[in-house]
Amino acid sequence: MTLTDEQQQFVDSLRSQKYTLHQLRMQAQGLPRSKRVGALLHIFTDSNNYNDQQTAGRLLLDLKPTCPHPLPDVLDAIAPNWNVSVEELVYYLSDVFGPVMVVDTALELASKYDDDDRRNRALSTVAWWLKRRVEDGG
Repeated sequence: MTLTDEQQQFVDSLRSQKYTLHQLRMQAQGLPRSKRVGALLHIFTDSNNYNDQQTAGRLLLDLKPTCPHPLPDVLDAIAPNWNVSVEELVYYLSDVFGPVMVVDTALELASKYDDDDRRNRALSTVAWWLKRRVEDGG
């Protein structure tokens, strides 16, 4: 995914670690609504830096931008680089798509990869993070 100049500036600000979460939230809100989720998801597809991903995950949960991308595409894109300790991304996806859909889709995609493949482990971890939500009915 190619970022607009505005999105790239936001991504650079987030990665710089010079701004507070509040300042980054304000910058994200300054992006057109249709561009917010792309900039924030880019953090998960471009590297596996824990701090960057955790900040992006917190912003996804705070702002809850709509996601115009199909869930399988999002999960496929994040699987190679998502830091599995950043549960905020999973909870955002659960809020947007519903926990059952996220779990079912993640497990279906995970089954396409060998057990020792990083993508399998990441997608299985998505389901693990949401296990309680699914058991509790969402």
